[in-house]
Amino acid sequence: MMNTRITYNQSGYSVLEVLLAGAIFALAASGIIAGILFARQSSETAQTRDEAQAMAREGMTALKSIRTRDWSSVPTGNGQALSFDTSTSQWSLIENPASSEDTKGRLTRRIDITSGDLPDTKDVTVRVEYPINRTDTDEVTLNSLLAKLDSNRYGGTGPSSENYRIVDEELGGYNQECDTDDDECR
Repeated sequence: MMNTRITYNQSGYSVLEVLLAGAIFALAASGIIAGILFARQSSETAQTRDEAQAMAREGMTALKSIRTRDWSSVPTGNGQALSFDTSTSQWSLIENPASSEDTKGRLTRRIDITSGDLPDTKDVTVRVEYPINRTDTDEVTLNSLLAKLDSNRYGGTGPSSENYRIVDEELGGYNQECDTDDDECR
């Protein structure tokens, strides 16, 4: 009896090896895609939060501007909104706003004002709500204490004053006192 040996050429891949390699690739690809989508959503949420913080700071600056112009224009109340009148370049508070008032895109700003513990002060909370996904929202909150300004001490903030001050955008304070005829302050 002769011993015959059959040899097989094993230069190709078996079906099992191809299926296993495809499954590993699909698993790795789905993990990479999920990571990219998560990073994109996180970036969008961070950008929206930055916009909400800027809107809240703007609200606090606007309240300081209103306070400086007329203390009685800062009433106590919850859920108030801000409005900017372009013809007078002045902010004002809306005590019972519609849901569409004081919004920027998907951001909504509301203001709560209560009497402060000290005389002639008010506790202020500026809240800006923003979406973090299709069903959930988050909010940025800024708190401050506003005090009534003494018009004699701060150069006259009433309507009969011959001086006016330029409101510093970031702090809501004053950076310069000007005469009404001085062109450099306009």
